[in-house]
Amino acid sequence: MEYITYRIIDPRDGVPVYVGQTEDFKKRKKQHIRRAKRSLPKTKTFDIKVYLVLLYSEGCDPEFEIVDIKPTEDESLESEESWVRKTVESGFPVLNRWKAHRSIVKERFTSNEFKQYFCARFPANKVINYAPSAPGAVNLRRL
Repeated sequence: MEYITYRIIDPRDGVPVYVGQTEDFKKRKKQHIRRAKRSLPKTKTFDIKVYLVLLYSEGCDPEFEIVDIKPTEDESLESEESWVRKTVESGFPVLNRWKAHRSIVKERFTSNEFKQYFCARFPANKVINYAPSAPGAVNLRRL
């Protein structure tokens, strides 16, 4: 058995937005694609589910990049964390939810920078619920 570490890439510009690991890459990829085709979750948290739905609403399917293969789950989890760190250090915050991964993102990006980064990637009217102070969102609220 082998475990795959992968990144989800925004096909519009090649930016990595998420790092994951799984023992069944085909199944996990299908799960992400299925989520992208749903309606927006009723959450105020801008996470990978929200990103994928917004991306799909723009007519784009996410790309998947296998970045590592490990023989054990423990090694794969270490690989995932390492790739989160590499991605963040390259200037790309990721939408991972694990506490350890969020702390890596917070070392480099403030909460406001994180929101602005992701909200700027979509039209303001689509992200107003996630970042009311996003550029253009204030004007939209007054309408």
